[in-house]
Amino acid sequence: MADIRIATPTDVLDAVPALLRFYPTDSLVGLFLEHTPAGTLLAVTARFDLPDTPTDSHTMTSQIVEMLTRHHAAVFVLYTADQDEARTTMQALLSHLDPTQVRLAVLATLPGWTTVDPDQPHTINWTNPYPTHTGTVAAQFAQHGTYALGTRADLADSIAAPDAATTEDYALGRSLDPIPAHPTPEQTVTLTEDVVRWIAAYLQQPTTVIAEEAAYIAARIRLVQPRDAVFTLVNRGNGAAMAAMWQAVAALTPDDDALPVLACLGLTAWIAGDGALANVALDRARSLGDGPGASLRDLAAELLIRQVHPSLWEDLRRDL
Repeated sequence: MADIRIATPTDVLDAVPALLRFYPTDSLVGLFLEHTPAGTLLAVTARFDLPDTPTDSHTMTSQIVEMLTRHHAAVFVLYTADQDEARTTMQALLSHLDPTQVRLAVLATLPGWTTVDPDQPHTINWTNPYPTHTGTVAAQFAQHGTYALGTRADLADSIAAPDAATTEDYALGRSLDPIPAHPTPEQTVTLTEDVVRWIAAYLQQPTTVIAEEAAYIAARIRLVQPRDAVFTLVNRGNGAAMAAMWQAVAALTPDDDALPVLACLGLTAWIAGDGALANVALDRARSLGDGPGASLRDLAAELLIRQVHPSLWEDLRRDL
């Protein structure tokens, strides 16, 4: 993607939904910056739920403080309908931060947007109306295929457990192609080859995934060796295509088989740089408890929590 210059508060308000791929609500978004020979660039975009308790607030603040030890500065945007809540939450955060590291702090509330001075967070600034047209920055992101679609809840719905009719099709696929509970080494090799062949064919010519195909692939990656083979195929270049594939499979896979699918989705979405999709995948995966794929789910979660950059995937893959 060509460089997109973000210089003003309205540029930031344009950029954040495109970077997240959804319109944030009740959220604090941090754009963490780094110095490079080319200038100051965006390193990490992180979204936090607004805290409900002092413990939540402490956890969020601690994570942000830790991230600012690795990134020299940040821009913060807080989204909530209530302007007083927004101001109080932002003031509490800024009280724990070095103001020289905060390039900009914006409150995006129902009445409009306003900035908060990091040096004087209790000073009330003028509230501005939202632009009535698409900004230049949003248009530039859209030209490169990056834009917001709905809310985070809509993104989560895209990988929710399937409805009853689709589940019937999935169950039929599973019954027609049973997988041995304890496959022999020879059977394991065959099942691993099945996974590699199916994914390679999808990447060569992506098509709409149907329930029977979801059953085929989900059943096989319940086993460790076929699941590990997935990550011999994924790289930064095909990560987005792989994540789209697993997103389609997840939407067709009932909870009984979904954990390894969601773990694969979480890790491939992280590799693709799509933290929003990775996080909603891991949210559903955590609700399923432990089972096949739990260690992979936990690895993906740790990478996201620690804000590890996807560029490190090639190094990490060699250690898996």
